[in-house]
Amino acid sequence: MSVIQGAQLESYITSLSLNDLNRILFRCDGEERDDGKNFGAYNLGPYGDTKYCGLQGKPSSVLYA
Repeated sequence: MSVIQGAQLESYITSLSLNDLNRILFRCDGEERDDGKNFGAYNLGPYGDTKYCGLQGKPSSVLYA
């Protein structure tokens, strides 16, 4: 697996649409399950499921832990 460098990462990010960003950051459990791939929110053991399946789920979970 290769590491994505700064300029390449910036290129990928700037090419994302608002829908792409929403999916990456904020998808909730129900939206993720509606895709039919049998995935949902992450479960953090004693802390329960994260609020979001996307990247925002991790900081939100830590904030309330």
